[in-house]
Amino acid sequence: MIVSAESLLERCNESFRNDPETVRSVYFAHVVTRTYSLAGFSDDEYIGNPFDILQTQTYLYSHRSIVENLRNDPIFILDCVKKFGRVLAFLDLKYRSDRNYVLEAIRQIDGGTYCYHKGLLRFASEELRNDREIVKVAVQNWASCFQFASDNLRRDEEVIRELISISSGNVLEYAEESILKNVELVLFGLESDAGCFELFDQSLQNDRDFILRCAKINGNIQVPDMFSSDREIMKTLLETCLRNRQSENDIFYTIDESLFMDIEFVKELVDLYEIYPDTHFPTRLCKFINEEIIWKIIQQSAKKGLMRYEIREISDVWKDPLFVKKVLDLGIKLSRVDYTAFADDLKLRIWKDETNIYSFPFKKSSMEFQRQAVKLKPECIYGSYYFQTICGYSEDREELLRLRANRLEYLQFHLPKRFDTW
Repeated sequence: MIVSAESLLERCNESFRNDPETVRSVYFAHVVTRTYSLAGFSDDEYIGNPFDILQTQTYLYSHRSIVENLRNDPIFILDCVKKFGRVLAFLDLKYRSDRNYVLEAIRQIDGGTYCYHKGLLRFASEELRNDREIVKVAVQNWASCFQFASDNLRRDEEVIRELISISSGNVLEYAEESILKNVELVLFGLESDAGCFELFDQSLQNDRDFILRCAKINGNIQVPDMFSSDREIMKTLLETCLRNRQSENDIFYTIDESLFMDIEFVKELVDLYEIYPDTHFPTRLCKFINEEIIWKIIQQSAKKGLMRYEIREISDVWKDPLFVKKVLDLGIKLSRVDYTAFADDLKLRIWKDETNIYSFPFKKSSMEFQRQAVKLKPECIYGSYYFQTICGYSEDREELLRLRANRLEYLQFHLPKRFDTW
């Protein structure tokens, strides 16, 4: 039994290992590797059936097991680099100093080797880590690659601005500390990465006017707790998120709960959602606000094609029959009715005016309601997928027999057999 092995190729016979075309094809199939475990295969099986075993899940480490003549073949090595960029880590310095080999390696983006590719730039020669084009390609794929660029590039403002433009402000996290003293440069990075706010000097992070300036640039910055009850800053953060189409969820965890007790402040927030399309006031905050504002939120979302029936799970206003009636009328008007959001008496009212007998969700309704619904519209037995059950709820035998006579062929196939014995 083979308990461990240096590589798959080391276990193959000499003719197999010295065939360039075979090795190349095998290498491209993730073969030139060490395996997690080779237990379970005998030496004979392993050598005799290499391709069968090479189909198992393997983990690529290097190409060190390739025979010497292939390791010195530039074309073969370039093929390997194009297929698996991380091979760069195991190449001789002459390859890691060659722009073509390094560029081919860092261009590769493979989800399965995500962490490894983020650091490929470190294996390039010192000269190439100072090459603007090489660094640009690497950072365009992974901003964190910038940490492996030369010190010269990591303190070059022009280079950093260009990299932020093609990647994100996350580049600044790996810049020389001296460059972070340039407030305007960090503000530029803040446009694409809220984390840049943490790079400012502590005195600026606690400066209200400066925070307000940052809030107008990126709404997802983490402001100090002392400003969580500042109406202007909190409102500005939300408005910036809505304007820039950023997620505003974190803001509502930042805002001090006392502000939600301020009706005027909440109205201002609701008004912001009126301005921006495809945005809706968060449902979970409705527990803090009154019926007037909730009704405004429902109307606001309805104009954007969304009925906010889920509010019934948050707010007590849904217990008011008059309020529910207003919501129901609005939903009917917009043809956006969620039957499960209403009591049986209101659902029957909807059902009575419903023209599409296929539309009612009988499965989600009580048995008593289904009896009433069938009595109100017996023809629904034809259209409903659940009509077999509905028939069982009806006590009107004569009506069922009449329906059966009208569409005998259809109903004979579908109606429960017990009706044949009536």
